[in-house]
Amino acid sequence: MIDRKIFNEWYRLPLLEDRIATITDEELEFRGWTRESIRTKYYERLEQDKLSHQIGDVVPDFELQIVNNSGKIKLSDLYGKPVGLIFGSYTCPPFRHWSYQIIEIISKFCDKVNFLVVYIKDAHTTDGSQAPDNLDIYENVLFKQPTTLNERAELATICKQKLNFSCPMVIDDMDNSIQLQYCAYPERLYLLDATGCVFYKSVKGTYGFNPDKFESAIDDILDV
Repeated sequence: MIDRKIFNEWYRLPLLEDRIATITDEELEFRGWTRESIRTKYYERLEQDKLSHQIGDVVPDFELQIVNNSGKIKLSDLYGKPVGLIFGSYTCPPFRHWSYQIIEIISKFCDKVNFLVVYIKDAHTTDGSQAPDNLDIYENVLFKQPTTLNERAELATICKQKLNFSCPMVIDDMDNSIQLQYCAYPERLYLLDATGCVFYKSVKGTYGFNPDKFESAIDDILDV
């Protein structure tokens, strides 16, 4: 039986070699990973991140379907205030586990910042790289990877309802185009200024999904 508490601490380790040294053979076997494959994927994502939007960049506009089929939202319609972009999926344990802090931040700043959750490709599915947390009897997050926009919308709806996000949630297209532009897989946080320039983006990787730093960046942009 994999100790989920230990694995959750592993998510938070900021340095690659610390994570590799900490992960057990049992966890590697469960994930179908090797230590070398972790290194390879890490450096691949660092290279990908160079193509994502950088601090000060004006991001391109996008328009995505809102969860529950209630129309679409265009990113530029949120300008006039800073915009907090929250990328993730329901099958990603860190996204679920830290969502309560994100929701508190949304509640605290909703009158000064426009927030938008972008539902992206699912991170840990039954037909992909499953996560130990998803098998927990109390979580039971067992879903296949959506193959159509309707299937992704169904899972996004579950996510919004289960995690109680009060802000709008939109669904990335099946080409994962917005996820790729923001290098947002498996989850990520961005803060744009009122004109659509990148003011803050979290560090690439699960360990970078840090609500405290996101809130600090919001405090900073509101003080400008």
